[in-house]
Amino acid sequence: MKTSAAYLTLTLLWSGSYLAIHYILQVYPPFLAAAARIGIALLILTPLAMRHRFGLPDRARLIGPALLSGLFTMGLAWALLFWGEQQQVAPAVVAVLNAAQPLMTMLTAPFLARRQGQFSAMQRFGILLGFGGVATVFSPQLQGSDLGALFGMLAILGMAASYGIAAHLTRTLTQQWSGSVIFVWQASASLPLLLGLSWWNGEMWPTTIAVLARPAATVGLLYLGLGSTALAFLLWYFLLRRVGSTIASTVTYCMPVVSILLDSLFLHRLPPLPVLVGATVIVGSVILARHRPTWKTAMTATPPRCSTRVACAGGAA
Repeated sequence: MKTSAAYLTLTLLWSGSYLAIHYILQVYPPFLAAAARIGIALLILTPLAMRHRFGLPDRARLIGPALLSGLFTMGLAWALLFWGEQQQVAPAVVAVLNAAQPLMTMLTAPFLARRQGQFSAMQRFGILLGFGGVATVFSPQLQGSDLGALFGMLAILGMAASYGIAAHLTRTLTQQWSGSVIFVWQASASLPLLLGLSWWNGEMWPTTIAVLARPAATVGLLYLGLGSTALAFLLWYFLLRRVGSTIASTVTYCMPVVSILLDSLFLHRLPPLPVLVGATVIVGSVILARHRPTWKTAMTATPPRCSTRVACAGGAA
């Protein structure tokens, strides 16, 4: 019962992230809002990391990899996410493109994974099919003249790629550190990056009048920091311990569906048909790309580096 509740809660929290960002960007500038998301989550996760002494001193060698992974998993990824959605990209479309994240993890594996076997024919077909789905999602923008939305969607796809890279960089950490410790060290790198981008972009914190005029933006920011980041991070690691990465990562399949429903409920709109078709193709392609080899192949294949309790791919929404 606890596992099912955690799975459902995590799916809803991460699926609602993009809708929350939609409201946040009506008041708060993108890079500053992304930095605030991390700051709010740190209020919850830092005391938990202190209980583990921040992973020090016995695992101090992991600080470097943690900082590097933080630049991708929260710094670059969230900068692209917030900026991309600011370009009038619908929350449901963001969720659909983010579903391609496991494909990005597989494509970057030959360059970043220390031990990586060859892709099976089914996996290669799944990857090609997935990018066909991505092209289908992009097709309405390619036929139109809204370059802002097109660049925004490219930024969201870059977010998925950043998550894919971060998945490889984080594997060693998840085997030796708790989730709260990983988050604190990753935030130590990503927060200065986001604040630097905010300063370079000339962003300013909104006035009190602007904040009070649109309370949904502040509610969304609190939801994002406390729920979709801090609580979701803890739920994710709870699921990894209880059911393993294979089942826990199926949250990725559910997020586009829930995000489309949330868009319909709160924004009273549905994505165009190409986006719905592309979402179906992308989710199906991820399932194919994660196809495990047959038992004969598995007997001779190199085992994956990540354990059953560690997600081989995945990233916060």
